[in-house]
Amino acid sequence: MKCTARGYNTAQSFYLLQMSGIVRTYVVQLNDEFRIRTLLSGFIDTMKGEVDLEIRTTDAELNDVVYSGKQERSRLHALMTAFEDVLFHNGFYDLIVKSPDSAESITFDGHGLIYINTTADYADVLANLGAVCKSKVRLISKYFHWHHSSEDLNARLLEFVGSLGLIKTFVGEA
Repeated sequence: MKCTARGYNTAQSFYLLQMSGIVRTYVVQLNDEFRIRTLLSGFIDTMKGEVDLEIRTTDAELNDVVYSGKQERSRLHALMTAFEDVLFHNGFYDLIVKSPDSAESITFDGHGLIYINTTADYADVLANLGAVCKSKVRLISKYFHWHHSSEDLNARLLEFVGSLGLIKTFVGEA
């Protein structure tokens, strides 16, 4: 996967829930590509037409870089399949998919965690994917951890960005 930490159980599937008014933020850890892809695809399919996309990464000088744009859902699904190696095994970027019509979004981050911002109740969906609600859990990002990638996957990430039609919209210090 995208990230490893000594002493951290990446095999556990869980989610945390934070609520602020009607907005729910789920932080989800799933332990296999099929279930992650099922959740990402299902969430994307709730949106209409084009979706807003961002990929956040770092460049060779470790500056933050954001690529942004729009893409049809069907094209996004096809490219997620074509670039599965990048999607699941490059731990140096975040993929963010946003609804252009609401504040709904899903993020698959560089730690392999999924953040869902929504007004919908995803408890049943997450339970069906084998994730149990935990009130307290230390996330992998709070451990001493390292991210996985390779030169090939870094080059493929830029290819993925280009295939999505995203443009560089921000470069700043990390």
